[in-house]
Amino acid sequence: MLLHSIIFRILQCFSLQVIIPRETKKPVDWEQVDMMKKRVAYVVHHLDKTFLGEKPYLCGSEISIADILCICELMQLNAVHEEQLYETNPNVKAWADRVKNRLNPEFDEAHKIVYRLRDLYKTTIAPSFAKL
Repeated sequence: MLLHSIIFRILQCFSLQVIIPRETKKPVDWEQVDMMKKRVAYVVHHLDKTFLGEKPYLCGSEISIADILCICELMQLNAVHEEQLYETNPNVKAWADRVKNRLNPEFDEAHKIVYRLRDLYKTTIAPSFAKL
């Protein structure tokens, strides 16, 4: 499985909970979300065993564009309060923390919109979808 497949699964999880319900004015299909969560859990395991292993970064001992791309995609899970899908894997969580720390303060600045969406999702977006 290539890195882009991992990214695609994460994007689907986000889309099913935010983008599709908003655009179609239909409720979240939780059955599909649950199925996608299982797929994300699988790809996180794959990310750990295939790409990370014992390395500090995806491509070796130095941070690369692959790390930046992957952590930015994982952040979509934070927006919908699903970060446990990758944080429950100790190796992936340690890698994510390492990448974020290496890229801060620019990382947090670049993800302000994700942090705002996270706050809105719990208080505004998710409850509004429940009413559809």
